[in-house]
Amino acid sequence: MKKHFVGLDLGGTKLAAALFLQNDDTGALEFCRALKPLKYGEIFNAVQTKPLPPAERGKKIEEAMISAVEKLTAGIDGGLEALGVATAGFVEKGIVKDASNIGIKVYPLRTR
Repeated sequence: MKKHFVGLDLGGTKLAAALFLQNDDTGALEFCRALKPLKYGEIFNAVQTKPLPPAERGKKIEEAMISAVEKLTAGIDGGLEALGVATAGFVEKGIVKDASNIGIKVYPLRTR
């Protein structure tokens, strides 16, 4: 069975997402495809008249991450082996304590 991996990057300005496949011979991960990066203004609906509170921003990011994983893994042979997330900000034990660039605080990234 093929092993697929997804990488998500919550960067300073956008969410990037890519799918990788493990090479059966070498064990190395090989790039399959990526989604167009999604700017935070798109995620948070830039037409808002006032900024979203951190909890709502975290929920919107969570929804965007789920959507990205679903799009990347639609129709793959086998299941998803693992998901990795990189994020800017201070992270401790799977909790984003403060990511001022995206405006989330005390967000339980690992459990979500």
